Amino acid sequence: MLLIAQTGKQGGNAWMTMILHNYFRSSTSTRLRAAMNLKGLHSRYQAYHLVKGEQRSQRFLTLNPHGLVPALELEDGTVLTQSPEIMEYLDEVYPEPPLLPRDPVGRARVCALGFSIACEVHPLNSLRVLGFLRSEYGTDDAGVTTWFRHWVEETFEPLEKSSPRTARRGAIATRIRPAMPIAASMPRSTTIAGLMST
Repeated sequence: MLLIAQTGKQGGNAWMTMILHNYFRSSTSTRLRAAMNLKGLHSRYQAYHLVKGEQRSQRFLTLNPHGLVPALELEDGTVLTQSPEIMEYLDEVYPEPPLLPRDPVGRARVCALGFSIACEVHPLNSLRVLGFLRSEYGTDDAGVTTWFRHWVEETFEPLEKSSPRTARRGAIATRIRPAMPIAASMPRSTTIAGLMST
């Protein structure tokens, strides 16, 4: 199903049209949509239902052989994958407002915060991994929730300790403007809040 959202981002005199291949409950898709919203970018919205396996269709695998969302299809047909790299691309092509600080140290620190979510939590708690626990090891829902919480706590406890220290150094831009860590952590934090309340 193709849902058409408002299209176009005016750059000079040209209106750019992009297609965002994604799933509304995917945290990686959500972080990319958040980054695009922060920049005022719009796209055509192509939905794939991950639970139903639509990302494994031949149509989507032609775009991204990994069968993972999101994928951003540019106006010339180029397909970009992996949300952190797509966000980096958008920050270079549409620099205002920036997702990252301009100074090298600040940029490195903010990227470290964002990648703590994208690289430390997400790979262990993705839909594919949770499904594998169920199918290969017979893990029940309670066991899957325990697994999920464990890896979240392993990452978020040190993350919470390091963030204030980094903020005092003036490296985090979130007090002045939104930055990559917000886009990276927002969808995962929402999922965590739901799990922790059960």
